[in-house]
Amino acid sequence: VEEIFVPGTEPTETCPGNHASPARPKATTAAIPTVENDLSRISYPTAGATVSGLVTIQGTALSKDLWYHKVEYSRDGNTWITTESDYMKTDQVAEGALAVWDTTQVENGTYSLRAMVVDSTGNYVESGSFQVQVAN
Repeated sequence: VEEIFVPGTEPTETCPGNHASPARPKATTAAIPTVENDLSRISYPTAGATVSGLVTIQGTALSKDLWYHKVEYSRDGNTWITTESDYMKTDQVAEGALAVWDTTQVENGTYSLRAMVVDSTGNYVESGSFQVQVAN
């Protein structure tokens, strides 16, 4: 039997009986996202993409103690603005819609995007920021 384990939870001992070795975890290229792992990631748009109009930003926002999550953009890399006025979203998102960014409200040019998950104690996890081009 081939099983998938969250990294760090795979068996380390053999089972009693006729089994010669412990179960072998199936190789994975990334951690399996669970509510126990705080995770903030944008999967669309991707770095270097050109966007226009209403852009549905896709990704993951998970936290075992989620207060809210949001997506922000910046023109200069210092001042960050939320993509939506109602940014305090409280739903856990596993590879789905995080936010909608109306790019018609900003000038054309290069912008940085990032996502953020905030827990109930105020701790937060940010995705890495990356640049996209707005061309309306």
